[in-house]
Amino acid sequence: MTLPVQPTPLPDEPLSGYVLRLAALYGFTHRSMWSILLSGGGKHFDRQGVNLFDLDPTDRLLEPLRRSTGRTNDELRLMTLASYDGVAIERDEPPTSPDAFRWPMRGAYLRTSSLYCVECLHEEPHRWRTEWRLPYQFGCIRH
Repeated sequence: MTLPVQPTPLPDEPLSGYVLRLAALYGFTHRSMWSILLSGGGKHFDRQGVNLFDLDPTDRLLEPLRRSTGRTNDELRLMTLASYDGVAIERDEPPTSPDAFRWPMRGAYLRTSSLYCVECLHEEPHRWRTEWRLPYQFGCIRH
């Protein structure tokens, strides 16, 4: 199923944030939107599964999102923390399961949830940022 309206991903928007924006656009819950996009392959829309999509999903995991959103796998992968690899984070091996998403980051670990800036979300509802997941992000540079 291809969604009739497919907004352009925003700069530094994680996959889970993009799906949250799609859910708001279509009037669905975040969980329901994941279920729709993954064609009922519901094992990945739990909290840890969503986090896996934000890390470094395989082409197999991205395929249903690619079909639904019309984005290429490369475009979708730019919306993950893997896009920070070698720049802001270092990892030994890509995660292959939801249990494997603690990448060592120069003595810190990725968050299993996201920090956020209340002011940013007030200005742009449903606008999450990938950088909020980084281990050394602890304040908003805009606010």
